[in-house]
Amino acid sequence: MNFSDIIGNEAAKAYIRHIVDTDTIPHALLIHGAPGTGKLSLARAMAQYIHCTNRQNGEPCGVCPSCKQHLTFNHADLFFSFPYVKTQGCRMTISPSGRRSCSTTPLKASSVGSTNSMPETHSL
Repeated sequence: MNFSDIIGNEAAKAYIRHIVDTDTIPHALLIHGAPGTGKLSLARAMAQYIHCTNRQNGEPCGVCPSCKQHLTFNHADLFFSFPYVKTQGCRMTISPSGRRSCSTTPLKASSVGSTNSMPETHSL
């Protein structure tokens, strides 16, 4: 993913290019913002830019082995982590077609820091 594929966030893109080019990447970097603002895309572009062996004009080259691995989500140093809400258990149901699903109820909001009280259903 190239920085040019990301709409907006020009200051963030410039900062990321600067810290990578000057080899001053902090040990942790929190990318946050409203939904739909390109946070995941920005993180992917940064990871590819860091690993690229032939950066060109502030963009990853897209053709080196590292870039090809990033484009197919197969780079050994690329991991995705997403938040989840712990639940109190599972209520198993089986549909008439035989499909099993687990309906869960999140823990109390005070336990997980969330006010979401809607149950989630996961197919098994």
